[in-house]
Amino acid sequence: MRGAFLVKRPAELKNREGLLVDDVLTTGTTASECARVLRRAGATRVWVATVARTMKAETSYGLINQDSDETEERMAMAANG
Repeated sequence: MRGAFLVKRPAELKNREGLLVDDVLTTGTTASECARVLRRAGATRVWVATVARTMKAETSYGLINQDSDETEERMAMAANG
């Protein structure tokens, strides 16, 4: 993700705070990299607001508290129709 974002007018950020707004937070990598670039450009603080967050991996994609055989079967059915 490094190098994916740049600030065209860093002078406008000098000693200012910023707000990043994103639709979905998955791993946080994009927001972290954007915040890092903004801070390096001179922003004093960067806030991040997201509308939604993806589910954690340990929920097995929404199949919570089911034995692993049943979960594997359902995942295969979902993947193959």
